[in-house]
Amino acid sequence: PARPRLPLRRRLAHFTWAWYTLTMSTGGLALLIDAQPHQFPGLRQIGLAVYALIAALFALVTSALAARFALFPGLLAASLAHPREGFFFPTAFLSLATLITSTQRYCVRADDADPEAPGALLWAIRAAFWAYVALATGVAVGQYSYVFAAHRLGLQAMMPTWILPIFPIMLSGTIASVVSETQPAAARVSIVVAGLTCQGLGLAVASMMCAHTVGRLMQSGLPHREHRPGLFVCVGPPAFTALALIGLALG
Repeated sequence: PARPRLPLRRRLAHFTWAWYTLTMSTGGLALLIDAQPHQFPGLRQIGLAVYALIAALFALVTSALAARFALFPGLLAASLAHPREGFFFPTAFLSLATLITSTQRYCVRADDADPEAPGALLWAIRAAFWAYVALATGVAVGQYSYVFAAHRLGLQAMMPTWILPIFPIMLSGTIASVVSETQPAAARVSIVVAGLTCQGLGLAVASMMCAHTVGRLMQSGLPHREHRPGLFVCVGPPAFTALALIGLALG
């Protein structure tokens, strides 16, 4: 039977934090384009187009979520407290991480990297990095503290999304490996040390969560088919750690 068309207001009520996974994945595509070993004329322009698309999608998703919470008071707190949707809140910060690293790759010019007179964009990226580290730390500590106090989640309910609150801290190491390349020496050391610390913390917590995931699979079997792609989240921590360590060593 034909379903009635829902008005935009009703649709916005179901616009969740998980939509930030769209900008998160698209941001990774822009970075992959920049990292291609075999460059050709026009490739950078393609990357710039993807970067512009990321910024536009991020603004669109943020605007839709802001409209949702403005139209339905109380949904902001309810979404953060929800046992499933709440775990996708950190994807907003993962999208910010891709925006910061993409800005470094596509917007920082050679003259901005002058250690004697760094450009304004370098200062902005440095400030964005430290602000991101502070926010990511608050998200991880705050969200895990709330989950431990407010929910009682059994092992059979374990999903890889439980790792997401620690991902923003772990991505701090990846951001540091990218932005440290062009920073002055005095600022570079502190960025590298902070990035290495955050990366180690993220990997440690993610490893424990991955162990819970294996235990859940052994005890309860595979999750439902629509949830199985989420198991690939577990490959992120070791991959990001390897990438960050190489970048930090070069930086």
